[in-house]
Amino acid sequence: MPVVSLNVDEETKTRIDGLKHLNWNELLRAYVLDVIKKEEHRLAAERGSLSEEELAKIEGDRSKRFLFLQLGRGIVRTRAP
Repeated sequence: MPVVSLNVDEETKTRIDGLKHLNWNELLRAYVLDVIKKEEHRLAAERGSLSEEELAKIEGDRSKRFLFLQLGRGIVRTRAP
């Protein structure tokens, strides 16, 4: 598996070291995947290119589906990255 490194300040590193019971790799991996998924959906919605299959994947969350549909229609704006 490829390795991605993360730079943090000394205080953050000390705090991380104090929480040894947490699996930082798993926590950060899950967070990164969540951000990737959200950004891919946001970008697809802005392009208006969400397929019915993609919409079906988020069907369980009606408010999220509504937001993506509105983004795709240009009704809801997002701030610039």
